[in-house]
Amino acid sequence: MVANAICSMLLGANLPVKFWPCAFHHWLRIDNSFPSKDQEHSPHFMGTGKKDDFSSYRTFGCRVWVRPPGRRVAKFVPNSRKGTFLGFLPNTDKNIVWHDPETDRVKIAKHARFDECMNDLPPNLVPPNVVHLQRTQDGQPFPAETQETSVQEFTFTLNPFSHTLTKGITFTCNDPTVGITVGNDELNNRAYVADVKRNRSASNMFSSLKATLRKIKGAYITNVNGKPVFTKEDAISALRQLHDEHVENMTIELARCPHKPFGKQLPSTTYSNRTLPHSENINMA
Repeated sequence: MVANAICSMLLGANLPVKFWPCAFHHWLRIDNSFPSKDQEHSPHFMGTGKKDDFSSYRTFGCRVWVRPPGRRVAKFVPNSRKGTFLGFLPNTDKNIVWHDPETDRVKIAKHARFDECMNDLPPNLVPPNVVHLQRTQDGQPFPAETQETSVQEFTFTLNPFSHTLTKGITFTCNDPTVGITVGNDELNNRAYVADVKRNRSASNMFSSLKATLRKIKGAYITNVNGKPVFTKEDAISALRQLHDEHVENMTIELARCPHKPFGKQLPSTTYSNRTLPHSENINMA
């Protein structure tokens, strides 16, 4: 299924196979926006709690005109570069990934204008995607966009989870893991709360053990007392270290778990953003 989807995207855009990673990520973004047969909501909605927004989506491989960063060289000199749209940066729907044919490099941009019908090409050279778009317009050319897509800066979240919950725990028992049975998600190789033992420190995180299990069982463990953790071994090691140091109080950060998509959402938090330099590019040769 995945291979067929990538092939279709590359063939539809008349792009060489070297762009398959970009096609894969763009297909994955689209696939995660639709629920499967046994799901009520899409993976995107279950992971972020936000409704799917297709208004910013564009045809993979379409023409894009990019305005380079910096001041314009001259008033009457064209200030845009022709390229090929290859998708968006992760966790954004504005910052685009594009191929610059002049340098044969894949770059990122924040000021772009799309032409999904590739009106700069003669009719005999347009790719299959454009032919399909023209069919939806009764054979008439699909007009190029006149408005530029623009963002202030490149931003993306450092944390893959949109909702986290930080809770304090007081050590009231001798259990090195404060009563948390740490499981390992084999798909993502991340630690999560598999169970909470009765009459242990963690069982008092909420009003009762039942409430604690309802709210945190299945949630990923992302941070223990300010230390980021990823795997099961990381989480257990961090908890044991605090126990051996005889720490009285600790904090644990939990992320909303995809295994329980219809449960109560954990409150959202704000993450720091990283600014990428405008000149960043990727060599796909």
